[in-house]
Amino acid sequence: MCNWMVSMAVFLSGAANDLAGKMVGCWFPISTFVGIGLEHSIANLFVLPLALMVGAPLTLGTVITKNLIPVVIGNGIAGALIVAASYSYQFGRLGGLRRAVFKEKLANMQKQLAKERKEVEKKLEKDVTLALNGLPL
Repeated sequence: MCNWMVSMAVFLSGAANDLAGKMVGCWFPISTFVGIGLEHSIANLFVLPLALMVGAPLTLGTVITKNLIPVVIGNGIAGALIVAASYSYQFGRLGGLRRAVFKEKLANMQKQLAKERKEVEKKLEKDVTLALNGLPL
């Protein structure tokens, strides 16, 4: 979950055009994961050694086995499944069939709209001709 929010921060800041948009794009997802209390492996690589240096009741073994290893595994799974797979489904190989079906439906809709437009144009042309000849519609 946290890796998804960090990835969203990167995506949103990359999508923004100005500095304020980039800052807001980073701020909301990052502050959300911090506020919820989620763990992120890269953030923990700073916070936990700092806690060890200031005398927190932790050992290096505890930090590695009970925090860093599970968090790295969780972040990796979330990054691979949630972020990468969803982007691949939307824009890459996993979504290829879905896009082909969408293109086919779009082409059919465009053909139907063109047919309806021609019918409306013919009716309008007929009505204009009748009106110009002084005949009632």
